[in-house]
Amino acid sequence: MALNQNIPTRFTMDDNQKKTNTVYLNHLGKLNDSTKDYTVVYDSIEISTLENVAYQNPLKGGDAVYMARAMLGIDVLDLEETLKSKLPPTAIELEKVNYFELYPNPNDGRMQLNYTINSNETGIVTIYSVLGEVISNYKLSNDAHVLFINEGDLKNGIYIYKVKTNDSIVNSGKIVVNK
Repeated sequence: MALNQNIPTRFTMDDNQKKTNTVYLNHLGKLNDSTKDYTVVYDSIEISTLENVAYQNPLKGGDAVYMARAMLGIDVLDLEETLKSKLPPTAIELEKVNYFELYPNPNDGRMQLNYTINSNETGIVTIYSVLGEVISNYKLSNDAHVLFINEGDLKNGIYIYKVKTNDSIVNSGKIVVNK
């Protein structure tokens, strides 16, 4: 466990592996070989952590995406999304342009925003009802490039999202929630 905590996390893949390893290692010693009871019960924080990794694109999130999916017993069909996904801008482009991609859309309230913002900018994503009521706000970090949004309580319908950097709207669109 101590070795896992010392893994440096410079990239999303490393961070995902560390998070998934932590949950896995927390339960490894609890399996009972004598009774052949291999049932694992995760708490809500562990489930949330694993879901945040499991619903990433494996090309960007690394092998831990598959490990988290296996641990949760879920199957995510992301081949089509992988084939049509855009590659993030190169390092040279990062300083010139902001990049935003929200997917999947439609979704069941769980979605992912891939983004880049310049190091001197602050960002926020706001989700609104069609009547303009604020549903949620999410802060964007300059050193992260993925935001996992879990709005599982949203009802089926259309919602609006707006991305602001330095108090200027730089991106907006509709989100369709269909459960």
